[in-house]
Amino acid sequence: MLEAILSWNDSVQSWSRDAIVPVITGARARRLQTIAVLLLALLPCRQITAETNRSGMVQFSNGDIVEGAISMSAGSELKIHTGKELKSLSFEQVQEMVFEPEKETMEQKWRFPEAGQTRKEKWGESCPVREIRAIVTLADGAIVRGHMYTTVLYLEGEDRTTKIVLRAKDRGSEGQTFDDLIYPVRIAFNDNTVSVTGAIEIKDSHATELVALTPGTLLRLPGARSADDGAFRFSGLLVTNAFMAVKTPCHLSVGWPANGDTGLVARVGQSLANDEDFFDSKKLLGVCRIGDDVYSLLMLSRKRRTTLKEDESQPWRLEIWRWKDNGERMMVACRGFFFRGIIAKQEEPPTVVLSPEIWATGFRDGAELP
Repeated sequence: MLEAILSWNDSVQSWSRDAIVPVITGARARRLQTIAVLLLALLPCRQITAETNRSGMVQFSNGDIVEGAISMSAGSELKIHTGKELKSLSFEQVQEMVFEPEKETMEQKWRFPEAGQTRKEKWGESCPVREIRAIVTLADGAIVRGHMYTTVLYLEGEDRTTKIVLRAKDRGSEGQTFDDLIYPVRIAFNDNTVSVTGAIEIKDSHATELVALTPGTLLRLPGARSADDGAFRFSGLLVTNAFMAVKTPCHLSVGWPANGDTGLVARVGQSLANDEDFFDSKKLLGVCRIGDDVYSLLMLSRKRRTTLKEDESQPWRLEIWRWKDNGERMMVACRGFFFRGIIAKQEEPPTVVLSPEIWATGFRDGAELP
């Protein structure tokens, strides 16, 4: 017992000792155990030190992107189960982590009301359950896929320190939706040493910026413009398709399917009307279904008062929201933004043009956007 207490203190307070205490039994052991507990209570506490901070960014499922110094507790490891084995990864090995929703369901509490019968009885409100798969890129370019053991990271930004919990499964409370379960969808470090493979280049002679959002997690991927030929380069990607938006001096163009489902548009519009958000103006520009998910393109803007004191005080954002549709209810599951800005009160957000041609061109290497 005494040895267990000393071992516990080693991990929590980093207390070192030169000799292992022999096992003692009987009344003497109990007295020593009591003394040990009292001594430990008097020992000065020392905070757990952290691994070396690494500069990086975190994108969350609500579209927020935070930059700063990322760290984890000293001595901790990232553990991921690939389905065949459990791998331990050091913090310094990792260059990027992407987290994808593997399964999203609404579940209710249930029980068997009668012993020996298969009939289930459900009660209470449903709660969201999300199973998450991790895709980890290492410093040597290797990629590990699997389910992450619960791990805590810390991101120290300009204003505050954010606790980031990595999980393989997230369960909400009754009455919550997937939008309430905010989780990191991408963690990338600035000291990236991975050799670039599978880069995609897209040409657009009129664009000043080109941004892609991946389906599912809605990862934001800004293209880097080449000084040689003006093409936009997307490096080291694990995706083969994406939504694309182009910024020109005159307007914003978004690749979007031509045909829309009017019934689906109406349902998304109704759900937006019931949604309370910082942006009090939500202009629905387009709705489409891809697989089991529904996506909506929105121009969001703030009309009411803000805390900004400058002449330009009203934020706007061009976003895509991913929805879960269970046939009865539409729930936001994830958000991502293409572009954002701040305008004066009397101004309107930039004009957005939907382009079926950009959608048809697709996110592929060598593409030339119309």
